[in-house]
Amino acid sequence: MSANWEYSTRVAPTVEQVAAILGAAGGNGWELVTVFEKGGGGAIAFLKRPIAPPKRKRNKAKR
Repeated sequence: MSANWEYSTRVAPTVEQVAAILGAAGGNGWELVTVFEKGGGGAIAFLKRPIAPPKRKRNKAKR
């Protein structure tokens, strides 16, 4: 069974702030997919994290 993912982006105003922003996101379960430098010296990071599969409902037969 393959994992389902949710995606997010983070914008760092300066390249120097990328590590701090990614560290905070990583603490919340986010994984870096890629990062692009944007004009003006900042960066945009694309992140993903697994979505927990829905819990199966048990069918309880009424007796």
